[in-house]
Amino acid sequence: MRKTQQPSYDYSKLIATAKKESQYESFSTFIDEKIHECRETYYAGEARSFNRSTLADMIGIDASTLTKIINGSQGTRKRDLIIALCFALQLSESETALALNLYPMSPLNPNNLRDLVIIQALHDGASVKELDDILTTHGFPQLNILRSNRKSEERAFYIPLDSTAYEEVSLEVLPYCIAGDDSELSLHDRYRPDRYDYHSEMIIQEKGKDGPLYRISRDDDGQYDIEVQTGEDWNRLYSSGYLHQKYDGVKPCEDSELLNEIAKLKEYTDQRARYVHSMCNDTRNYISRFDAVNDHGRLVVYGEGFGFDAPELSEYFQLEASSDGCWFTVSNTSRFLEKYLGQEKWMKLYGTLPSPVIRSFKSLDDITSKRWRDQFQKLLYSACDLLDQLRTRKLFLFNARAWIDIDDLMHAFHVEEAFECYQPDDLQYEIIPKKEQITGPDGKPVTVDDLYRAAELEIPTVEDLCAIRTRYGSLEQFLKIDTLTEQKGTYHE
Repeated sequence: MRKTQQPSYDYSKLIATAKKESQYESFSTFIDEKIHECRETYYAGEARSFNRSTLADMIGIDASTLTKIINGSQGTRKRDLIIALCFALQLSESETALALNLYPMSPLNPNNLRDLVIIQALHDGASVKELDDILTTHGFPQLNILRSNRKSEERAFYIPLDSTAYEEVSLEVLPYCIAGDDSELSLHDRYRPDRYDYHSEMIIQEKGKDGPLYRISRDDDGQYDIEVQTGEDWNRLYSSGYLHQKYDGVKPCEDSELLNEIAKLKEYTDQRARYVHSMCNDTRNYISRFDAVNDHGRLVVYGEGFGFDAPELSEYFQLEASSDGCWFTVSNTSRFLEKYLGQEKWMKLYGTLPSPVIRSFKSLDDITSKRWRDQFQKLLYSACDLLDQLRTRKLFLFNARAWIDIDDLMHAFHVEEAFECYQPDDLQYEIIPKKEQITGPDGKPVTVDDLYRAAELEIPTVEDLCAIRTRYGSLEQFLKIDTLTEQKGTYHE
């Protein structure tokens, strides 16, 4: 019988590594040793250059939160957070598997396509930010990581001390709502994540020098200006703006070090935008949210609240009501924004699949849990209050009078000829209707205020306006949902 040749393999090294790994008694012991190893390897052993606070910055969460998670005084269900920690520490695949096992979390599974990409990114030595970009590029959700406060928002990523010639003196990235005051009155704009743009400004100076100071600013289109401080004045050095280049003779920046600072400011801005988007995606940050839509002549009201009475359960309560009935659902993640944006836009923005509903009910009478009934009863009262605000015109599906004037209104409903609109000689850009009202397809008058009211309720045509009046008797009756008030009355006590 032929003897099988033994493979040439260093079993002693394998055994030694396994013995060492088995000695880790806890997740915190393992992570602290890896922090020490990373510090010795890449940062010359300087504790100030690499520590838990550094890791928190690299991941994008609050330093105190990360410390609690590592120590075990605060738990997390987010497997992606532990994976991000492993990437920040530049761990190997086997070390990452050990970290997940010690936490404990499910290991990376090569049969799962997203996990397969993460495994390869580990081998490639990708950073946390690079991993997010890789996942997004290939259509997978980015890392789902808890971000808790402003400090973590503004620290987008970690750059080694010797990687740039400049140091930051100050940084400011402020979101502002481009929807204006109307976002508070129009449900159409109230919760859109893209209603924000960002003012970004960073002041820097050369390392080891007292000056001069340079100010870098970016606008919403990504154009930058770089100014240098002279006395109390700021003088523009470089700009990517066309008008500054054409009329002021300012050239775009070609200094590689300053270009690096511009890239850093862009990353800070993008990080803030991601943070704002993540906040918008979770009703927990709003306590509760509601919307109303005109669904082909049927008013639908829906809302969501978070169970703050038992936050550790991570329960979200959804209510939807229309003339067809009421529906109550419970899920373990926020679902409001998916419905608000529509699944296609939501998937494009967040790239994640919707979470499953845990339970669903058609009536409060079907809900046996008193705590759940109480949550839904709060939503019912809030939904009825929303309808009251719509009826009294304190709130709108779309605040038409704030955004469109009468000529835009006439154009939107294609009734310029019907109202015999004309253009005064002294008002070149406005049209004025001669008639106060016209006759609609239902044989009843349609006034300018009726058109504004239709626009407020997102009714697109005069024909649709008249069809709704015929069906409900009036536009105000369209704003009543009997099934909602009946459910509210069931548990009025």
